[in-house]
Amino acid sequence: MTAAGDQRPSEFLRRSLWRIRTAPERRLTAAGVTFIIILGAGVALIWATFAALDWLGAPGWVAALFWLAPTIGALVWALGRPTPAILSDDDDDSWVGYSIRLAMIGSEQPRPRPVRAILAVVFGAPVVSALTLFLLFELTGLV
Repeated sequence: MTAAGDQRPSEFLRRSLWRIRTAPERRLTAAGVTFIIILGAGVALIWATFAALDWLGAPGWVAALFWLAPTIGALVWALGRPTPAILSDDDDDSWVGYSIRLAMIGSEQPRPRPVRAILAVVFGAPVVSALTLFLLFELTGLV
């Protein structure tokens, strides 16, 4: 006979996600670090694309379009669908998505529209570029 604390957890019971169990400060720090990593990946991809376009001799408007299109997309998203980062133990809600919404939209409540617009213009292209890169990695089976 074993004590209740000695029993193995049931495989049918779902454990809550780390972001639910951790302290708010740790969650905010982890989301900030994740967002910085996302920005770094996006900036690296944009820089590599600009270098490739320059090497290929593409006109300047092509590089500008590569920056402008994702920025406009992020702006439309931030202003049109302001779903903030909400704590839940929903397995369908990815940590990357949570981190992006926390940084660009807000936590639990959307930030004011002007702040969301500024964040989308400043961070939109790198975030969309990184998400595109992550999607390609996933489609090719690299992650």
